[in-house]
Amino acid sequence: MRNRRGRRRRGVSFFSVFTADNFKKITAIISSILIVGLLLFMLGSEVVKSNEGKCHSVGLEPGLLGCNTDEEYSYDYVYLVVGNTANSPAPKLSNTVKKYLANSMVSKNYDIRAYSATYNMDILFSEKGKKSDSTLGIDPNEIEKSVTKKIDEINDKISSTEPTTDGARYLETIENKAKALKTEVENNKGTKGIIIVIGSGLSDGGVLNFSEGRILEKEASITTSRLDNSGVVSDNIIAGKVDIAWSCIGIVASPQAKLSDPDTKKMETIYTHIFEKMGFKKYSFPNDQPDDMAIDSIKTKYKVKIIKVRDPNLWGDSGVIFDEESDLAFKSWGDSFLDSNRAKKELDYISDQYKQFNGVIKIEGYTAADKNRNVHIDIAEKRVERIRKELIARGVKNSDIEADAIGKGSHEEFCKLDNPDEYCEDEAKKNRIVVIKMEEKA
Repeated sequence: MRNRRGRRRRGVSFFSVFTADNFKKITAIISSILIVGLLLFMLGSEVVKSNEGKCHSVGLEPGLLGCNTDEEYSYDYVYLVVGNTANSPAPKLSNTVKKYLANSMVSKNYDIRAYSATYNMDILFSEKGKKSDSTLGIDPNEIEKSVTKKIDEINDKISSTEPTTDGARYLETIENKAKALKTEVENNKGTKGIIIVIGSGLSDGGVLNFSEGRILEKEASITTSRLDNSGVVSDNIIAGKVDIAWSCIGIVASPQAKLSDPDTKKMETIYTHIFEKMGFKKYSFPNDQPDDMAIDSIKTKYKVKIIKVRDPNLWGDSGVIFDEESDLAFKSWGDSFLDSNRAKKELDYISDQYKQFNGVIKIEGYTAADKNRNVHIDIAEKRVERIRKELIARGVKNSDIEADAIGKGSHEEFCKLDNPDEYCEDEAKKNRIVVIKMEEKA
């Protein structure tokens, strides 16, 4: 190609740009850009780092321009169920609760309520609000003030309300409020709700009463099976519409001591079984973090008695069974307990139920159905007599132990063998038991 004067225009070579001087200039520009980028990155990291403590203190995630929400902890409806017994009616709301409240308040048009499982299911707190409209991140100082204010209001309400004396009714309150929450979620499409339970979970005015420690001495499967058979836990009433989390489960405030890890796990297993049966979607328990313990109870002028409830098994058809499955077995061919400490606790418990509710105790001894009938009857009677003496030593009146509480032999065995003509140890041992029941006085 020629220009107007007829001369051929010289093209710019790609390599001609990268002369030594140009290369130095380009390198300097790139270096400057990288340095500026690095400085901005370092500055941003420092900003995030400075926000980290503030954001985490209210359960939010640190960001460049403030705090960001954690969607896992963000709900449109947050219903708190607060309840605890012993000498301190309720624990202070933990950091887990604060995290749910903070994330829900800044990212949802929220509805937060607090109900009491100890104070006749009264509503302690209720507030509806709109989500934060900030596009530049959330100010942790503002959300800290807001969340703390709500928690203080709930705690103040707890401390100034006179509680009932029959203990926290966790299951009853959870079921009642979860049904109401399910209706809210179904009527408002695209929303989600959670029940957060605050308390140790030890004392319940219904069928679950861990405060005596007796339930925790059994395998969790025994308790869940009895719960299923009792029909006290409603089946699939939530139908996957509501989540549930338990803050401070198994962690006990003063004057009681913290439960052992195995006992806490048993409680979690039992409650998780209940939640699955009721149809909750999510089960969350504390990870035993120090800042999630109910170590600080609310100061109040009121006192709540440790609840006393009738044991549905002892006062029901099943009774308390001394056998190998319940770890209350007798040693072979005699009336000595296999585990004297375990037996002592159970007998203490039975005598305590007797003293509380003034009942009549029935003791029945059963034996294996085999050819040594007379020998086994003798052993069964000795074991029944051992139980009788142990209870009398604990303050049970002899007149309140039924006179026909004698050993029953193979002619009246508790568990029928599949084939009475054949001896099977696995089946026979089911009959080597002592059953203790309690009934109302006539």
